[in-house]
Amino acid sequence: MKRFLLALTLLALLLSAPAAGAVRFRDNDGLQVTSVKQLDPRLYALTVKTAALPDPTSVRILLPPGYASHRRRHYPVFYLLDGTSGDASNWTVLGDAEQVIGNRPMITVMPDIALNDDGGG
Repeated sequence: MKRFLLALTLLALLLSAPAAGAVRFRDNDGLQVTSVKQLDPRLYALTVKTAALPDPTSVRILLPPGYASHRRRHYPVFYLLDGTSGDASNWTVLGDAEQVIGNRPMITVMPDIALNDDGGG
């Protein structure tokens, strides 16, 4: 689990904004981004692979307002973990994470840690 959280930290730190309004996610340090879907101007759904996990996993990332135009600014990273029977989308679909986080200047990372959807048993 520590390696997985470290990999997600690296993912959040590897965000880059090549041009105003555009955000790109890169592979690095054993973490491979296999798909990216922009859900709204600040919310992204990613699928990532790493040797620390047996299968690809989903991660939702909520960026702070204006992130793409402040490429050199460092932001704190806030993790919302779904528990053992949810998935990465629970915080945004069921928990209104975008409204709760609001315009706070931080990157919010919501990984899927569902443990094969068996409730951790």
